[in-house]
Amino acid sequence: MKIISLWAVFLTLSIISTAYGFNGERKGFVLGGGLGLAPLIKTSTRTDVDNNSGVGLNLLIGHAWDEQNMIVY
Repeated sequence: MKIISLWAVFLTLSIISTAYGFNGERKGFVLGGGLGLAPLIKTSTRTDVDNNSGVGLNLLIGHAWDEQNMIVY
C-alpha cells in the first residue's frame, strides 16, 4: 500500500507543470482538453439510480477566427 501511495504522489507531481505553448493569440487550429474530479456523477437505469464521484474529461478540437470566435467539436 505504501508503494502505491508513493507512486500516486510521484505521478501527480510529474503531471503538474507550466505550459508555455499559448502566445496570447487564439487564431487557427485549436486543440485542448481537461481532466479533473467530478464530485458527483449520476447514473440511472429503469430500476436503479446511483450517485458516485468520478473523473470528468473535456476535449475540444476546431478552428478559431479571433479571440472571441471559434468553432469546436
